[in-house]
Amino acid sequence: MSLDYFTSRLAPVASVAYQRKFGVSGTAAEYIIASELLQGAWECIERLEGHFPQAAALNGQAQSFGAPVKAELRCIGDLLRSPESQDLEILSWAALLQNPTWQKLSLHARFALSALGFDLTAWEQSEVGEYRVP
Repeated sequence: MSLDYFTSRLAPVASVAYQRKFGVSGTAAEYIIASELLQGAWECIERLEGHFPQAAALNGQAQSFGAPVKAELRCIGDLLRSPESQDLEILSWAALLQNPTWQKLSLHARFALSALGFDLTAWEQSEVGEYRVP
């Protein structure tokens, strides 16, 4: 089974370059909002915790992850449940990127992707390209 479901939701949370290009410097045609990234992270946690019986294959895949991946996903879940994360989606991108809780979420997403063997650098090259911070 492909890991695309999980990596496609965690990579944007993990990639500051992606967030800068499509969040901070997004255009009307190409942009992201923080709530979409948070929702993607939540979906990974819900699969790990088996909240969607109708998605048994994804739930099973999440359960088959090794201990390092599960530990990182649990850290992400703990952060998403924390009081400090409640207002993340209403922050500006500039404030969000400086927020300690967001930075921890991003870091744990990077760790989870690394534990899955996902090449975040290659993904960033594909998704972000040669974007330079203005």
